[in-house]
Amino acid sequence: MTLFIGCNSKTVESSIEIQETAPVQTETETEEITEKPAEPEPETEPETEPQTEKPTASERVPSQWEQTHDTGSIMEIADIEWAEQNAPDFYVTTPEELAGVVYYVNAVAGGSKVYISIGNDIDLKDLKWVPMGWVDSPFSGTVDGQNHKIKNMHMDCQLEPRTGFIGYGLEVQADNIVFENAEVHGGTMTGTVAGELYMSSSWRNIGASGSISCSGTDCGGIIGKSNGTVLYNCWIDVKMNGMPYPFMTYSDKLYAENNPSEIFEILMDDSFIVTRNSYEGFFNKRWHVWYNDTDIALDSAENETGHNYNALIAGKAGHYKIWLDSFYNNTYMRVSNIIEFWIDKDGVMHLGAEEPTQPPESSDEDMEEFAEESIE
Repeated sequence: MTLFIGCNSKTVESSIEIQETAPVQTETETEEITEKPAEPEPETEPETEPQTEKPTASERVPSQWEQTHDTGSIMEIADIEWAEQNAPDFYVTTPEELAGVVYYVNAVAGGSKVYISIGNDIDLKDLKWVPMGWVDSPFSGTVDGQNHKIKNMHMDCQLEPRTGFIGYGLEVQADNIVFENAEVHGGTMTGTVAGELYMSSSWRNIGASGSISCSGTDCGGIIGKSNGTVLYNCWIDVKMNGMPYPFMTYSDKLYAENNPSEIFEILMDDSFIVTRNSYEGFFNKRWHVWYNDTDIALDSAENETGHNYNALIAGKAGHYKIWLDSFYNNTYMRVSNIIEFWIDKDGVMHLGAEEPTQPPESSDEDMEEFAEESIE
């Protein structure tokens, strides 16, 4: 074939075969052709993990406490979700919240620390209440009533031991609360506020009124059985088995009936060395030191007849009491006279209960030192 190249063309012989091509589109034709816009891809929902719903009250597996105890009205009204969300610090304002705390202590806590503050008066009328804390899950922690009342608490535990607002407690501090018009029915170790307590040194500003029926021993207006819990500024107005009852604890009753409080004689010299005489039949004897309404020492006196408290007391202003207690008749009781005295701001000791004319002042540093030196 003949091929023409360029403007100045030459004739060239070629063996190339030229293929037909598509006709070139003109500008007008191009304008007529428009691209079809791509259709948007359908949106897809992001994959989410299926959410598991919390079991309802009827679907929840009952705890060991629920399976082995009469739960009274607790499980009917308890705000369990609130309790689980707020544990272990509870600010309680309703019966439902208080019931939720009882559930949490008995079924979940397993003896771990719980802290309860009462936000206003709570009326438990027409409810069957049950103790908070039992052998497998004791109550441990604090109850601060903030000067509020729990009214009309009704417990009907009949022959069951450890009956009270707190059934079985370890290391419990309770303060500033009144139980008004309580009705408590229990077996041995029954009290309005606590049935059985251990390692709970002192409670303050507790009041109780109402009635108690106790089918066993170790029953008291506030506490049934304890190993020496001391009550400060507390009061009761209760009947026990239908009769007026003046004893806030069972230990108080034993004191009155057995009067062992002057068996031992203790003495103290000017160096704050305390000594005692010896007497058979008393075990787990302890030196008990009290300072400005607070227990600051509980030291074993079982194998010693004297103890030096110079480092603890000397020069620290305040009001002191020292006595000896012992495990007697199944509870801790005072078994000696009480040495009572003041240290004034000049470090001078004044024997007796009467405050010196220049009242002593205890500094924050003194209290911090005592806190470090005090025993559990």
